[in-house]
Amino acid sequence: MASDIDKGHFGDSARNTVYELKSRNSNHIFDGAGENIQYYSDSESVASRKSKTRYINPAIYIEPVESTHSVTSLQADSCVSDVTPHPHSSYRSNSTPLLSGRDSSISSGSVKRKSCRLPGPGNLQGIGAEEETPRFDRTYREEGPDTFRLSVASVSTTTTAKDERERNEKKKQEAFKQWLARKDQEKRDKARLEKMKRQVVPTTSQEQREESYRRWLERKRTQTERQRAEDIMRQYRHNEQLERERNKRERDKEEKLAEWIRRKEEEMKAMKTREERRAARAAIEEERRRANGDRAYRDWLRTSKNKPLPVPLNQGELSMRGSVSQMYINPVPWQFPT
Repeated sequence: MASDIDKGHFGDSARNTVYELKSRNSNHIFDGAGENIQYYSDSESVASRKSKTRYINPAIYIEPVESTHSVTSLQADSCVSDVTPHPHSSYRSNSTPLLSGRDSSISSGSVKRKSCRLPGPGNLQGIGAEEETPRFDRTYREEGPDTFRLSVASVSTTTTAKDERERNEKKKQEAFKQWLARKDQEKRDKARLEKMKRQVVPTTSQEQREESYRRWLERKRTQTERQRAEDIMRQYRHNEQLERERNKRERDKEEKLAEWIRRKEEEMKAMKTREERRAARAAIEEERRRANGDRAYRDWLRTSKNKPLPVPLNQGELSMRGSVSQMYINPVPWQFPT
């Protein structure tokens, strides 16, 4: 039986061929974090499934692709190569049961094509009996709107590399500016030195040098005399300041002593005045007390003859006492304790 390639069924001509494809369950497994992708056929064992586990970068985003994209199935088994993608690579996958993917590396520039076989109507019954996907050299064009692209390009890695390049560029610019500033400063210094060398040193004669020396001596003598006079005036002012301070201290002492004497005299006068007043008040009080006593005695003498006499109490002389303290006699004599 002639193959599809011999019949001319390849490339875009595959769109004119009608195939009866049976739906199969998707054999792609994504974990919760989206970090690994597993693809296996229905007839593959557990060991072969584990061996085909692929790990990709967790920074995955999905972008739609044009629906009119032609994918050519190569003569391979389930996949041509099982290569872990580069962090800056993209992975294209279709929603068909048997996928055809393309892995392009940006850093190396190489392109690896991954394709899977589409079983024909006569080969669908033998899929469960064989371990590998059956060969079927037939091309097709995917017209479905659900084509998507899984990109594992790390956004953070790209951003970090871009920032690093920007920082390097800034450092280079700063270094160039510093170097340019140093060169400009060196040029200015060199020009200034050249200008100083070109200046003509004026020549002087012996008489001019002697005259300059005499003027210098005169200036030094005047300066020395002025310095000596300033020292004398400074010392004189210092002595005057000390004398003024000493006189001020003496005046302060005399003023404080005079103030103390005045305060003591006032206190003595006040004390004397208080004593005199106290003595005067005591004399007045004594005079008043004596006057009150004399008046009371005279009143008693005047009114005593009209007062009743005391009644005898059969106590003898004790009856004439003004107090009754001796009127009570204990009938029981005191007994000393034995």
